[in-house]
Parts: sequence; structure tokens; C-alpha cells
Amino acid sequence: MTTTPMWGRTQVEWTYTDDNLASEIGVFSFQWGLWDAPTLGWVPDPSGLLPGDYTVVQEDASTTSSDWTTLSTWKVTDTLGDLLDPASWHDVHLMPALQTYLAAIRVSSVVKFTKVSSYFLQAPGKGVIPGSSCVSTWTTPPVGEGGTYLLPPQVSVGVSTQSPQLGRKGRGRWYLPPFDTMSVDEGAVVSETVRAATATASAAFLHDAALLSSTGYAHVLIPVVTGHENPTKYGLIEEVRVSCFFDTQRRRRDRLEPTYDAEPVTYG
Repeated sequence: MTTTPMWGRTQVEWTYTDDNLASEIGVFSFQWGLWDAPTLGWVPDPSGLLPGDYTVVQEDASTTSSDWTTLSTWKVTDTLGDLLDPASWHDVHLMPALQTYLAAIRVSSVVKFTKVSSYFLQAPGKGVIPGSSCVSTWTTPPVGEGGTYLLPPQVSVGVSTQSPQLGRKGRGRWYLPPFDTMSVDEGAVVSETVRAATATASAAFLHDAALLSSTGYAHVLIPVVTGHENPTKYGLIEEVRVSCFFDTQRRRRDRLEPTYDAEPVTYG
């Protein structure tokens, strides 16, 4: 058992191009584990103890592409050299996967994606190097295939993730940015077409964002389900599910400044 389990978290942020919604900043996130790959094609056990005791160093990196700029202040090393350069992971795998994913689901076109941040964490859920991050800021953000008439911000399509771990600790979820009104079917449910497309795109995103030893890497980075704070166990995400029911996130609504229409009540 490792004494200092380590894992990572990535979060995607957005705001809106509609001035009425400009004060809200939304986030969805997922977690990932990092392993050394002893052989080509190696995959970690479906569930187990998180790896740990990596050497994390502070090192600045900056890259620029046509669609985003990446700034990183950390990397993970081992005795053979670099183990994880998060800026390279963002540029080669994560950001292209997100570009494809977010443009393929029915997110409203008024959603403006702003940045993507990755952190390497250790117990009790804090950065290995406090304040360290790898941040990609979009210059050409992806645009969802939904229209301009969006659902209320607190109404969300949730993507549930399932791992081999039993119970609640084996399940996770992220809440996507608001979809448009055309994603609603009779009975106020997520339409079957939208549901299927979102599940397919979500599974493809997790696969494309991962680092796999079969593609020539000496290490493996795979999305996992863990506890939010001080986790010791992981489960590889093996399935995604999208419910026919919309989820709600009150905190999204609470970040908005409402405008009211008032009318006095009179008697007599």
C-alpha cells in the first residue's frame, strides 16, 4: 500500500456569450490515475490502490497552438526521466479530445468554453506543489451543436461513470453545460437521440484523453473514480451512462443575478 496516494483532477470551465448570463462560470471535472507501464500494452487492474510517491517538480512550460495556449508549472519525473509533462498531454491528447467532444453534444451555442485546468493531488486532496497547475486557455473555443435557446443553467444533462468498485465509491458523475431546448422530448425528458449521442461522445472522449502504453508511452494515464478527498482506492471508468431525466445543480442558479418583475396586490 502506498503511503502517499497520488491522482489528478481536470476541470473544464465556461461562461456565456449572452449578457444576461455573463456572471455565471460553470465547471465540470473528472479524475485520473497515473501509473508506470512495465511492458508495452500494459493496463492497470480495473480497481485497486492508487499509485503514489512520485517525484513532482516545479517547472514552467508554455506552448501555443491555433486553438489554445497552455501554461504549466509542474511535471512528474521518475528515475528514467520525465514521466508526465502535463502541457504535452494537454496539447496532444486532452484538448483535441475536448474539442471533438464538446462540439459533438447538444450544448447550447451561447456557452463559451474558457479554460481547462489539470492538477496533481495527494492526500488530503491538495496539490502536491501548492498552487501548481496546467492550464490551457482557448483562443478558438469549441461550439456545441445546440441552438441559442438554452435550458435554465441549473438544469443539466449528467454523465454517470461506473467502475468495478462496489457501492457509491465506484460511481462518479459530471454535469455538462446547459443544453438547448431542442434536447427536451415529450414528458420533459432528455430525448433518446440526444441521450445516445451524449453517451457515445462521452465514452469516446475518455478513451481519446487517456495515455496508453499501447501507443508507445512508458506510463499510463486513465480516467478513474476515486473519493473526493484523501482517496486510497481507484476504479477505472468502464462505462458511462446518460439518464433520460435531467439533473439539477442549484449552485449554478445561485451564481446568477436575477431580474424580477413585480406587481402590487390590491384589495377592494
